[in-house]
Amino acid sequence: MATALTPFIYVLAGKSNAITLLTGISYEKLNVHHQYVGVAAFVLSLIHIIPFLHQDLVEGGASLLYSNFQNDFAYYSGIPSTIFLGLLCILSKAWVRKHVYEIFLHSHWLFGIAYFGTLIWHINKSLGADNYMWGALAFWATQILYRILMKTAFKPTSMFLRSREATLSKLGDNAYEVTVANAKGYKWGPGQHFFLRFVGSRILDNHPFSIASMSRDDESASEMKFIIVPQKGLTKKHYQELEQHITCKKKVFLDGPYGGTFREPTAFDRVVLLSSGSGVTATLPFLTYLARNINQLKSQGKPIVTRGISFIWVVRKSEHINWIRQELMECQELAGEYIQIQIYVTEHETIEKKIELDSNEKDSSTSMLEKTIGNNDSESSELLLPKEFTVDFAKPAIPRIVNNLRLSRRNMIVCSGSESMKKEVSSATSKLQALIFNNDIHNSHVEEIYLHTESFGW
Repeated sequence: MATALTPFIYVLAGKSNAITLLTGISYEKLNVHHQYVGVAAFVLSLIHIIPFLHQDLVEGGASLLYSNFQNDFAYYSGIPSTIFLGLLCILSKAWVRKHVYEIFLHSHWLFGIAYFGTLIWHINKSLGADNYMWGALAFWATQILYRILMKTAFKPTSMFLRSREATLSKLGDNAYEVTVANAKGYKWGPGQHFFLRFVGSRILDNHPFSIASMSRDDESASEMKFIIVPQKGLTKKHYQELEQHITCKKKVFLDGPYGGTFREPTAFDRVVLLSSGSGVTATLPFLTYLARNINQLKSQGKPIVTRGISFIWVVRKSEHINWIRQELMECQELAGEYIQIQIYVTEHETIEKKIELDSNEKDSSTSMLEKTIGNNDSESSELLLPKEFTVDFAKPAIPRIVNNLRLSRRNMIVCSGSESMKKEVSSATSKLQALIFNNDIHNSHVEEIYLHTESFGW
């Protein structure tokens, strides 16, 4: 049975896989099933082994067991595959991925190949079980080939096997931006991410980053923007370089896009975008995509389905607003009253300060007012905020925000941020489903509440 599960392990492992192609569910959503199928295969392997060990110990003691491991092919050939599968399961735990990601990344594919090869050796064509392995190999090879030819620098375009130039810029306290001006050959949707492989001493490192910008119909005008909060390894090294040079240029290979949602955001009556910290890189493209769509439909005189967009962003420090200030202003200008932007700054937990700008206090042609946001302990940041922006200095109660949402007939909630925020939003959204199931009791017009989540650290 463990052998029968092996094809599913490798199908679910691919970033471009058959299940994603058929269902539209992204690989990172399927990854939890990949892990559980792997653990199930390991448990079944142990169940397969234990009766043989027990029988030998009962019938001939340790000497018989030792003899079989020395001379019986079925015994000694099964040891390597079991060990490799066990290591794959152990080194895939969240703690390992969080603290030593590079070790997990490189060991995972090495052990994956080793497990596959040693399991074929152990099966030795018995009971036709090798057919499972050839099936797994066919899926695995097809997925890898598709990814290489459609997602990476091997894609047959004018940029074949060519790196692109990325500009790294420091954004202030503990964050930096990566901009790739030449996005020729790539188109992506809201909420998708790319893997970036920087040319240099750490070229083997391949890290996923959510793309904060949206592609355009004219590929030559598209620009990729990534906002990165350094952790360990490569991102920490980049930030240390930027502390000395502020900006620098590096060569990078792109691999993507991946992820996102298979649902069309413009088909929903109301869209709610919640994020914390650098998780905004996943929600901002949704806002940009919807704002452009609304502006286009308005200019064409066509009906607009999405009647309301709530953008809620929680940041630790007020200067973090500068990460995407320009993009927020552009979206507000495109969609106007269709967008409500609410930003919470949590560094002043004891202060609740609401900034509401009155257009009469400033030149009505700009509808802007310059505000200094900061405190005595940190460098102030000059922000030009539109009058529609609301900034609160408080730690928000996420469940209350979700529960108080003004829902329409069809609703989409996108959440990206800390793990605690994702859990709170998921829990609160699940409770709102009662409005659908008990529509007649609640006298509710709500027909759908769709939740899409992404997980990011601060």
